[in-house]
Amino acid sequence: MLIKDIYQPIRYIIISIILYLYVFLGLWIAVEKLKFDNFFSYVVIYASVYLIDYLLTLKWVFRVSHRNFLALKYLLYLASFLLLNSLIYNMLQERLYFMNAAIIVAIILFPLRYISSKFFVYK
Repeated sequence: MLIKDIYQPIRYIIISIILYLYVFLGLWIAVEKLKFDNFFSYVVIYASVYLIDYLLTLKWVFRVSHRNFLALKYLLYLASFLLLNSLIYNMLQERLYFMNAAIIVAIILFPLRYISSKFFVYK
């Protein structure tokens, strides 16, 4: 394992914490303050966070340059995780408070997102 790779998970965790704070705060504002539908808000907020995620993980976490093929792999990753996020969230939010559902989805998918980013998208 290369020295530069030792800090990848730490950088990924830092980026993820920032992005999850954005998701949770945005979701709370959209649902509680603006009275938008919680599923619609969840999907829109998650879709918006993925652009930021791409740029930050590309340059800061995995330290690679943008390439068209890499962007194509990221779009496949984005579509897959947006669908998976939405399906799991939709199932959970019917039984739980919407914020609890969002937190559980984040906990479930966090390791899978890192593994797929490292070994599929940015490889």
